[in-house]
Amino acid sequence: MKNLILSMFIILIFVLNAFPQSGDQTITRKKKIYYQNDKVLTRSQLKTVLANNPASLAAYQKFKTNNRLVNPFLIAGSAVAIAGGIVNLTLHIKQVDDYSNMNLHGNYTWGVPVILAGLAADLVGIAFLIPAKKHLKKSITDYNSSIKTVGYEPVQFNLMVNSNGLGVRMRF
Repeated sequence: MKNLILSMFIILIFVLNAFPQSGDQTITRKKKIYYQNDKVLTRSQLKTVLANNPASLAAYQKFKTNNRLVNPFLIAGSAVAIAGGIVNLTLHIKQVDDYSNMNLHGNYTWGVPVILAGLAADLVGIAFLIPAKKHLKKSITDYNSSIKTVGYEPVQFNLMVNSNGLGVRMRF
């Protein structure tokens, strides 16, 4: 019976050492693309991987919340700024035509406030973009630090002899 238990114990130790964590599980970023084990991670895969750590998942959720607000502000602000530029250009052309025809009446400056409104919307979008990126970086940093602290450590076992007989001590 003792031989059976001891042999099962030794087999267990060898099995634990034979299947350690494979590869580097950390997430890296190269040119705005995220990699894990040299494989590209999509946003959904990144969320699945970060879900293993509660702290990194919370930071990732904050990133998603802020990032949902970024795109509408940037797209609308840029569109309004471009439209304001087009309006300003057409008004400037009309103003030049009116000056050449000696017809000097009308307001030709209302394209500038439209441009400024578009730029203000872009600034609001950027104001949400900066914390969103910080939360994403914090999420990945938390995940990578948890991998390094919780990662695979080799099992150590020692054979001991004492007054009671032969013993095996295992540390993991």
